Amino acid sequence: MVYMYQPTATAITIIIASSIASSIDVRPFISALSSSIYKYCVAPRRTNGGGLGAAILFKGGASPPVIVAVASRNPNKLRAVVAAYRMFGIRATAVPVDRPPGLPQQPVGLGEVVRGAVERARRALSAVRGAAHGVGIEAGAVEAGGLYLDVTVAAIADASGLVTLGVGPGFQVPSVFLGGVLSGVELGALAESFFGRPAVGYREGLVGLLSGGRVTRLDLNAAAVAMALLPRLPRNSRLYGQTTTPNALQKA
Repeated sequence: MVYMYQPTATAITIIIASSIASSIDVRPFISALSSSIYKYCVAPRRTNGGGLGAAILFKGGASPPVIVAVASRNPNKLRAVVAAYRMFGIRATAVPVDRPPGLPQQPVGLGEVVRGAVERARRALSAVRGAAHGVGIEAGAVEAGGLYLDVTVAAIADASGLVTLGVGPGFQVPSVFLGGVLSGVELGALAESFFGRPAVGYREGLVGLLSGGRVTRLDLNAAAVAMALLPRLPRNSRLYGQTTTPNALQKA
């Protein structure tokens, strides 16, 4: 199964994943921002290193969609990738592949989360012929100020060897789950057992249960992928100018 975005006459839908009080109506802001982004048009081109790494038309349906390999078969992650590319007017087809073997079910520490995302991205890229990008999305527990946050990291790899990273919003791991998480039990499995809701990671995620559906796992995943795309946007190429992957990521 692949996930594909076909543009319509409507404005781009933008997913905003943030901790916003429910009393604040952000719909006017989202509508205005969506309309502003949709006005921009970037001519198709093949970039070197810091760009998108594929011929992309930011507005209009003449160019073929970008093939994006995703190292997951979770519909949440596949939809999130399509949604993230769509934020910038990029038509994308997400092709799922199996995750790399040997990765921990529950990463602990930012280094482990980043490593998982990067390995997923590289595995995905190598598995799909013609893919412009490989995307890996990994979530894990990261210590911050004596507490642990569940943080989502996205990595995007291309054939040049460049890897770019993005991080989505994080939320505090509930104390009732923390012991299990630190011992390597997947947070999603703990949530499923506690709430009696199977496959929660394929639905709204624990964050969806905690927020009453106001913020979902798809939102966190899409935000992380969108942040990983920023260094690749042609408009930002002079700001990043990356042609190689930092040494730390090469070892990841």
